[in-house]
Amino acid sequence: MVFLGDHDIAAPALILRDETSRILGRPAIVISLVDGDPVVQPDETQSWAEQLVSAIVKVHSLPVTNELKSIVKPLFDGYDRSFSKAQPSDRKKMHPLGPPALAKTQRNLAFDRQVSRCSTS
Repeated sequence: MVFLGDHDIAAPALILRDETSRILGRPAIVISLVDGDPVVQPDETQSWAEQLVSAIVKVHSLPVTNELKSIVKPLFDGYDRSFSKAQPSDRKKMHPLGPPALAKTQRNLAFDRQVSRCSTS
């Protein structure tokens, strides 16, 4: 989040990062409050979409540093363990998006692993 702020992208500030689960009982982060309200049903959808795309382009144009990789990798591993099982858990089966969302997530993770292997070779 500091990284985003350093590149003039509005983001909450990181207050606490507990990777060890000592403080909160599981790996977690505590972030600052970001002023304002989320706009989920904009009056001006064209302008809203343009702003959203602009923000996404800014974020994805930033370099991926080793520090960022060290933060994202443990998260990816957790998702990988959670979504790599052949059969979804009962909890995931009951999710409103259900098995189609799980299947799509599994495909995306497989693709991400392939891209990751290619970029580190």
